[in-house]
Amino acid sequence: MRTRQAGTHLGRGLAAVPLLAAVIAAQAGAGTAAADTGSGGLLREQWALEAIGAQEAWDAGGSGEAGDEEAGRGGGATVAIVGTGVDTDHPDLRGEVTAGTDFSGGPGEGADGSSTALAGIAAARGHGKEHLGGVLGSAPGAGLLSVRVAPEGGEAADADALEQGIRYAADEGAQVVVVAEGVSAGQEGAGVADAVGDAVRSGALVLLPAGDPVAEAAGDVEGALTVGAVGESLAPAAGGTPGGAGAGADLLAPGAGVDAIAAGGDYAEVSGDDAAAALAGGVGALVRAAHPQLLPAQAAEALTAGAENGVLSAPGAVREADAAAEGVPLYDEDLVTEDDGLPVPAWTLWTAGGVLLIALAVVGVVLFRRATRNPYDLPEDEPVEVPAAAAEQERTTRSIGRRRKGAGRRRK
Repeated sequence: MRTRQAGTHLGRGLAAVPLLAAVIAAQAGAGTAAADTGSGGLLREQWALEAIGAQEAWDAGGSGEAGDEEAGRGGGATVAIVGTGVDTDHPDLRGEVTAGTDFSGGPGEGADGSSTALAGIAAARGHGKEHLGGVLGSAPGAGLLSVRVAPEGGEAADADALEQGIRYAADEGAQVVVVAEGVSAGQEGAGVADAVGDAVRSGALVLLPAGDPVAEAAGDVEGALTVGAVGESLAPAAGGTPGGAGAGADLLAPGAGVDAIAAGGDYAEVSGDDAAAALAGGVGALVRAAHPQLLPAQAAEALTAGAENGVLSAPGAVREADAAAEGVPLYDEDLVTEDDGLPVPAWTLWTAGGVLLIALAVVGVVLFRRATRNPYDLPEDEPVEVPAAAAEQERTTRSIGRRRKGAGRRRK
């Protein structure tokens, strides 16, 4: 991913003046008018969101099985960014990023990571009153999980760091996993492909940058998508995927000159197939949030089938997901039994009680036998039989002794 620090562009600045004036006038005229500006107002210009029809998809939110407006913006879904780390304190991300395990073996905590931009492209929420400042991601209601697998500008210390990071993201419950460009350097391709397969089987939709070796290693896994970048003309970006025309990519998405956040609370323009993958990952979160019963392969199919001329369309993906989920329940109703009374059948309680009584009786018998047995097998004492003559002689001797003692007392 290539980054260019955001500067002042005269054309964009002049275009924003009427919009900013309208926001100020609306706020002066009505206290709640700022909320009606939607994603406009003080937000930075984001041609990528307009190109994929993000606002239309958000406005249709709440029509899926999840049943609320937040789900229409990705609420309830988590996007994992497997890369070089995310600045979790950026104003447009604050409070929504979970910093996961660091597999990079590098110094620091990754707060300076360029993957901050990917997190913002996927799920930034803006900042300030009514979130009218900064930028928005394609799924501004989704949560984020940062999984660091390589230090910024370097390679991971271990050759299995990337596959560990992908598996970890899926194990943590991420519904969407986005892999950054460059983090596959020095990694074992076969292990990465196995990890992507495991993540898909765990329920995660995996987005891979089409121009990166990770796409070649794992791009054929069902439920994973390779994504290539296009510019504002919606033509494949130069230097994006091999061949320069999106060759080998399953899907194209805006990824050249995209406004994004940057580490340190800043903003920048970024370009790269991973930027396109992050944008598609956000739309994947919209699909997974609205229809959590869909499998990763079905969510991937919704993204590709809903595309327009091969380019990502958020409303198209949502429509395809709606059609795929029609008639598919959120859960298997055959596994659910209704019971208005006890939470379990009554016969199980009687059986459990009987078993408990029998167990207590057995324990009592065992304890009693242990207390009364002879643990060392000592011979038991037998009664001693005394001959009759000896017994009579003993009684006579005792009688004479008593008489002598009595005579002595009378002489006194």
